[in-house]
Amino acid sequence: MYEIERKYLVKQKKYAKLLLKYLKFKLKPLNIKQAYLNEVPLEFPSGLKFSREEAIKVKEDGGILRIRIQDKEAFLTAKGKTTGISRLELEDKVNYEYGLALIKAQKFLEKDRYRYKRFEIDFFKGNLDGLILIEI
Repeated sequence: MYEIERKYLVKQKKYAKLLLKYLKFKLKPLNIKQAYLNEVPLEFPSGLKFSREEAIKVKEDGGILRIRIQDKEAFLTAKGKTTGISRLELEDKVNYEYGLALIKAQKFLEKDRYRYKRFEIDFFKGNLDGLILIEI
């Protein structure tokens, strides 16, 4: 599957505070922890929509491999290098304990995501606190 995404950085703190206040009033955020993997794990889950070999090819071609935990679910994603405005995205749900082990072995980031209509608004935490991205 190929994805087209646009991301925007919210620079104005005044607008960011108003946006967060509105979203918290209307929606419940998804808490997300994610890490980018430097190497494709040797113990790669079987039965995924993509293989370890496909993940290796994506990495070799300049893409990324990400593990994400949101709520009590874990997802492994291989994203190809962006060409024009799109890129290959291979994603599948993995065992929660497997995902948690991968996250704990890496430096990871944490954010709260609000979904509103066609938008995903991310408020980062920790070292990235104050960073806000809006994705369409």
